[in-house]
Amino acid sequence: RDGVRFSQAIAPAPLTEASHLSILTGLPVYQTGVVANGTILGDRPSLLSRRFSDAGYVTGGFVSGFPLHGKYGWTQGFDVYDDDFGAIAGLHRLTIVKAWDQLTLPGNTLRERPGRQTVDRALGFVQENSDRPFFMWVHLFDPHAPYDVSEEELMRAPRDGEPLDLPYYWPPPHASITSTDWLIEAYENEISKTDALLGELLDALEQEGLTDNTIVAFTADHGESLLEHDYLFDHGDYLYDASLWVPLVIKAPQLGVAGLVQDCQVSLVHVAPTLADLAGIAELAPTPGAGVSLRDELLGAACVERPAVSSNVAARFVDEPPVDHALRTILDHGVN
Repeated sequence: RDGVRFSQAIAPAPLTEASHLSILTGLPVYQTGVVANGTILGDRPSLLSRRFSDAGYVTGGFVSGFPLHGKYGWTQGFDVYDDDFGAIAGLHRLTIVKAWDQLTLPGNTLRERPGRQTVDRALGFVQENSDRPFFMWVHLFDPHAPYDVSEEELMRAPRDGEPLDLPYYWPPPHASITSTDWLIEAYENEISKTDALLGELLDALEQEGLTDNTIVAFTADHGESLLEHDYLFDHGDYLYDASLWVPLVIKAPQLGVAGLVQDCQVSLVHVAPTLADLAGIAELAPTPGAGVSLRDELLGAACVERPAVSSNVAARFVDEPPVDHALRTILDHGVN
């Protein structure tokens, strides 16, 4: 209600690491060179965390999924980077605990952490830094397969027939489910939980008296194919809208408009330059194909259609993976 929503926002990639790097640098995937999860980032001076840090902001990152673990280079520019997926903060960083977990826990156990845990730590950062300018990145992984339900709910899931063709990484209790409707409902419940957690973050800004001088951007690094193209409950293999068409809402004190919906197409590469512009941070040297500030659209100006380039690794676990690219444009008669 308070922000500007872009109804045709397109992710730069259908994979977490590649898409987030583009979101946080303003550079498309074909310029960052990162196309697959598990890639070491290298030196990235254009990361928003480094730019805000250089501008005197205290910076904090709170992530929930393994592709954003600090070991890949995401800690650059962050004063605090919380990628500890253990239930007790700091415990899993102890070598003996990590070794024990690797021996005793299922392989996907520490791939992620619940948003409740991530947001609790982010709320602490807000409270501790409410008297100084801060840049905070909060990443939630809950609406990501496999969808989390209680053991009791999982036991009641339909299993009367041929199991669905689910992604390889789904654990056995999920992999035997036979109902797409049940899984869609589980996915929607994850979205509802995430929505509530976002509300807590916004409430914290209000409680700390920060609402009127804080910029908030809400988006997703990719979508999820539920039944589209006979591709069930996954992403990362195709460049269809199901995996690339995402939400984008930006709220800033200086906008002067509220509840505006801009229907022009924008790529998420425009997020970083927009946030830097709104915060008064100097622009980087312009790069052809890189993102630009959406300030004018946020102030209510006529929306400018911009083509969106998305890229995806076409074969995984090879030294030099081939890459697919998609160009999405908006024509008078619809999407092309």
